[in-house]
Amino acid sequence: MAVCANDRRDDVADLGVDFAPPHRAVRIRDLLAADVPSDAVHVDTRLAAGPLRALLDRLDPATLDPATRALRRRLRAWDGRMAADSTDAGAWAAWRSAMVRRLHDHPRLRPLRAPARDDELFAPWTDPLARLGHALDGLIAGADRLGVDVDAVAAAALAEVAAAGPAPAWGARHRLHPVHLGVAPDVDAAVAAMRDRVAPGHRLRARHLQRARGLRRLPARPGGPLRLGPHRPLAQPLGGAVRRLRPAGRPALRRPTAALGGRRADPGARHRPHRRRRPVMTYQEKLPDIGELRLVPVDPAADAALLHGWVTQPWARFWGMGDHTEADVREVYAFLDGLPTHHAYLITLDGTPVGLFQTYQPEADPVGERYPVRPGDVGMHLLLAPGRQLPGLTSAVGPALARFLFTDPTRRRIVVEPDVRNERALRRLEREGFTFDAEIDMPDNRAQLAFLTRERFEADHPVPA
Repeated sequence: MAVCANDRRDDVADLGVDFAPPHRAVRIRDLLAADVPSDAVHVDTRLAAGPLRALLDRLDPATLDPATRALRRRLRAWDGRMAADSTDAGAWAAWRSAMVRRLHDHPRLRPLRAPARDDELFAPWTDPLARLGHALDGLIAGADRLGVDVDAVAAAALAEVAAAGPAPAWGARHRLHPVHLGVAPDVDAAVAAMRDRVAPGHRLRARHLQRARGLRRLPARPGGPLRLGPHRPLAQPLGGAVRRLRPAGRPALRRPTAALGGRRADPGARHRPHRRRRPVMTYQEKLPDIGELRLVPVDPAADAALLHGWVTQPWARFWGMGDHTEADVREVYAFLDGLPTHHAYLITLDGTPVGLFQTYQPEADPVGERYPVRPGDVGMHLLLAPGRQLPGLTSAVGPALARFLFTDPTRRRIVVEPDVRNERALRRLEREGFTFDAEIDMPDNRAQLAFLTRERFEADHPVPA
């Protein structure tokens, strides 16, 4: 299954800098994973507004006037559906736009309003009001680093909407006003028409529609399945309903749950040529009474057989690769090896492999869509092979890996998200000083979010004088 909603995905991340927020793609994937009929996916109107809802929830009602407090209560009870006849959706859009305008006018963001050196022709793409509207979720998450009290801005915007009286229904606010730019009398008129667009903070006039919106299945061919390349079966004949596609005659290829947060590999990833990234740093440390621990970057071709022997065992069920063949494992780690944000290491003890260690940048991983990522966050996963461990190895490896991660002075917090059923891992994390946060729904499992700060780790593991 491949979902494209103009969001930043691994297969397009290098092709641009301007992407849509991931909410629509996440929503579509969730609906398809739940086998929702395709026509229902097309007309789904539910808005994923996590950061804004969280902001609304934390406003203290005691600080609000009665009308604003009533509006807050109403928006918190709203089901999130942008139905055309919904006045709640209209009020939500009005509050969101009021927030954007107030952020645009905030003194701390004044530099964004400095005259641009670009020609006026580019104003529709560089207008700070529109840019802030499209980046609102990220701005909410990082406003404190800019010196902006986003809670105060949100409360003032809510009061503004409440004072304006009943908001019109969403369908009355969000209207289509098409214009053919080719017949505009001059460039100024064309630019003005393009600027008057759908964006929080602007008037909600749609000047353009989606070019394409569809759920498609690859067609069957007489004489066999459709092939993307030599000997690459991509799809089998399917029934009339839209269903998940999987390669003919073999299980669907997935990235490991523990490797990339449970996301399924995009189908095109396995057909892209592998480009090995720059060398990854290694690490070694002497563990008293145990031996010399080393971290060695995984070689997808040379280490595939070893890793396959580990990840397909019952004790590794939470790794999410129990049904993988050796070729699958090789392809997954070749894909991983090409990502600059994710790294995989063999853990060796006196030269003998004893486990697998993986790191990732949360902002480039599905887990980053489920909690507010902070600067300095780094994610990790650990798989130790039973039968190869010495007494005390498990309790010694965790701190060693944390020391390795914290050798980078910019890293402030380690993030983990083990399966909530993995009681052994949860107990180990608790012993190692991790603080448990919320449970989160990952694409393939329910996970426990937990953090270990640099300060907590250094307090528990002081450097010897």
